[in-house]
Amino acid sequence: MHTINTVRTPSMKVFLYAAKDEITYLDAYFNWAINYDHLLTFVVDKRSEELLSDTNSQSTAYVSDSFEYDTLGFYVQDSWTVTEDLEIALALRFDRVVAGFIDPTKTGKEINVNILSFTRRSTLHPQ
Repeated sequence: MHTINTVRTPSMKVFLYAAKDEITYLDAYFNWAINYDHLLTFVVDKRSEELLSDTNSQSTAYVSDSFEYDTLGFYVQDSWTVTEDLEIALALRFDRVVAGFIDPTKTGKEINVNILSFTRRSTLHPQ
């Protein structure tokens, strides 16, 4: 996606701003029926985004908003059919998130975290 905007500042100076945003997304699922009662689901997903912007502004107040954003996630779920009426699902997910500005004058990463989450769900299907 390319965006070109004309921006008017409070002093009515005009400058051009252009941005290019690229997003790549990968999703892979694998289901394994261990037996009649258990279904394991494995998921891997990856998302990368890079926004590059440019301007002809000579203002020292201009701050580049170019950034990189990357996530990598792993997920496993066990869906267990306890009875014909009751299903229990347990899941574990791990995500790695790294995001930051590309401008070399900005140091460090804005986000650099690992996230581990656990979920459980029970579903009752009365006959």
